[in-house]
Amino acid sequence: MDKAMNSHVLGNDEFSKEKWSTASQLQRGKMVASFIDSHEITRMTVSELRSLLGESTAYYEYDEFPAYFIGAKNTENENGYIFAFPIDRKTGKIRKYVIEPPIK
Repeated sequence: MDKAMNSHVLGNDEFSKEKWSTASQLQRGKMVASFIDSHEITRMTVSELRSLLGESTAYYEYDEFPAYFIGAKNTENENGYIFAFPIDRKTGKIRKYVIEPPIK
């Protein structure tokens, strides 16, 4: 993913667990670039991720993959973007992050 593109489309507000927990979907989208920049996502377990972002608000491929609606609702996905974290089932760690639909 292109961090500059994420920040340009979604925003570049500073991420904090406290802000995220009370933020709207649109506000959460504005914190995604900061979250990506400030956390080693692929070293995190699902529990560590959920301690920062809370319970999933979206679905991505499997129930155990944490996923969150972010950003403005758009024409490709009426609920907005999905910020998802596929996991490695052997290690329980996050493999990568995905933003769907892809940011153009």
